[in-house]
Amino acid sequence: MFLRWFNRRKPAQAEQTPELQAEDSQDEIIQLSGRTKERWVKPVIGATILQLADQNKVDWYSNCRRGTCARCRSKVIEGMEYLSAPNEAETARLEPEEIEQGYRLGCQVKVEKIGPLKVKHAPYF
Repeated sequence: MFLRWFNRRKPAQAEQTPELQAEDSQDEIIQLSGRTKERWVKPVIGATILQLADQNKVDWYSNCRRGTCARCRSKVIEGMEYLSAPNEAETARLEPEEIEQGYRLGCQVKVEKIGPLKVKHAPYF
């Protein structure tokens, strides 16, 4: 009798996986890949990548939040055109080749336009 109670299956609810959500609103989503967690989040104009990662509990480590430690170094895989241009802190800390390859500092780079973005945490260590 008890086995029947425990073996009952609840009716399946319509749940969307993050991948389905990303497909549904591809132009209004940011994919953040931390060291161990990956999340699809809504963009916020003026927010930094690090702020979005913190708000959505993505493991994006940082120390200073001023652009000097580079622990929040990130690789923009897609959507660089939706982000702010490299600022003085980034050009002082990152090599020109790194910036050309799509590396940015998560604490400095801001979302300027809505569009599909893929950003991965890519620290030196």
